[in-house]
Amino acid sequence: MYLVIALAVLVGVAACGPKPTAGPPTAAEPTSAKAYGIPEETGDGWETASLVEVGVDSGRIADLIGGIRSGEYENVHGIVLVKNGKLVLEEYFDGYDRDRKHYVASVTKSIASVLIGIAMDQGFIGGIAQGGLDTPVVDLFPEYETAISADRAKQDLLLRHILSMSAGLEWDEQTYSYDDPRNDCDRAEHSDDSVGFVLQKPVVATPGTEFLYNGGLSILLSALIQNSTGMHTAEFAREYLFRPLGIEDSAWDNFADGLADTTGGLHMRPRDMAKIGYLMLSGGEWQVSQIVSPEWVNESTRVQIATGLGPDYGYQWWRGKLLVNGSGVETFFASGHGGQKIFVFPVPNLVVVFTQKVFDNPLAEPRNMAMLTRYMLPAALPPTSPREILELAPEDLDRFVGEYESKADEDTLTFFRQRNTLYLRGRDIGDVELFPEAENRFVGTVMDIVDFQIVFEQEHGEAEYLTLHIDFRSGRYDKVK
Repeated sequence: MYLVIALAVLVGVAACGPKPTAGPPTAAEPTSAKAYGIPEETGDGWETASLVEVGVDSGRIADLIGGIRSGEYENVHGIVLVKNGKLVLEEYFDGYDRDRKHYVASVTKSIASVLIGIAMDQGFIGGIAQGGLDTPVVDLFPEYETAISADRAKQDLLLRHILSMSAGLEWDEQTYSYDDPRNDCDRAEHSDDSVGFVLQKPVVATPGTEFLYNGGLSILLSALIQNSTGMHTAEFAREYLFRPLGIEDSAWDNFADGLADTTGGLHMRPRDMAKIGYLMLSGGEWQVSQIVSPEWVNESTRVQIATGLGPDYGYQWWRGKLLVNGSGVETFFASGHGGQKIFVFPVPNLVVVFTQKVFDNPLAEPRNMAMLTRYMLPAALPPTSPREILELAPEDLDRFVGEYESKADEDTLTFFRQRNTLYLRGRDIGDVELFPEAENRFVGTVMDIVDFQIVFEQEHGEAEYLTLHIDFRSGRYDKVK
């Protein structure tokens, strides 16, 4: 379930902000005097409004921005918030501003998926209704028929497997850094035939059965767009996506062979990234123009394959549920290295864009989760009662003391009591104080930035197992002693 790894990611990294003393950090009540003004209308198509006009708690947002400016949340470059179709927040930090393009890394993959949908809508590629997603890869790239036919398993590769990263091809972009020549992405980038480099990889899992993160499959999408439309992918994007959205300032890196880098080559303004998010939130429509079909929006953003990573995967889009104020909030999102994000929340009709320092930024992912779940989502959702921390007697806490094991993770969590406080001890995370929200529900925070919730399930007064919730992940741990 990848749960303990999510907690352990902070080991050896400097903490952000002061440690809590009376309980886990939560977004402060809306007492800040600062009220943000309406973002500037620049003629780029965005209608703007104040936070208050769209029902967003400006106090919580002010507290978040203050935390960024004070250094509590480091390495943040930009935040854009769209609520009910209106641009209501646009803030930049560390020398960035509205007009400066940002490298969006693998957010590019999700935008490439939109382009595939447009190419289907325009008839360049067989559409959903025509069974285009089941087109064999050998038919998409006939010039590589020899390489594909040499491996019987590759003949079962379909377009849907490329889009969902379930092609089963051997690929390693995790072991080495992205500027290391042993990294498969780096090797593809510098190859004189990036498509051939990907397609010659052996099949290590039956296509369609297993999620294997593979930027090489996103490279194939660039070649498919170029081959089917006769246009360079960047040109196709400008003509069919960016220009209709009023996006006039973007840049797209190419690989050594001239192919547009659809695995992570886009540079965009955060304000324009938000347009992509709102396009998907609106079923493919922008200002009464249908840019990509609602069928493609639905198909590409629903879960196509389980990942085992927390959020699951659609067609180059991630999908999951965040726990906020005790309730799950559904989102689909584009995700790039170093915390570049386009989050889309159908409820409460919200788009959130984050840009951060791309490299050497190990806390980027938990930082995004903290900013979302502590501030932005509570500010946009209907008000709830303030969190109350209970006081439980030592004998009540003793019911939860013991060791709990996850069969999925092959990992153990240990709970112990000191005086009137329950603590969690996990691999590589030290001892973490837990705060009871109910008789069997506790919350905690690792190094001031990663919040989690633990719910104990009891039988005959004794805990039998627990469920751990952390960002998009949930997993069961059974009591072993």
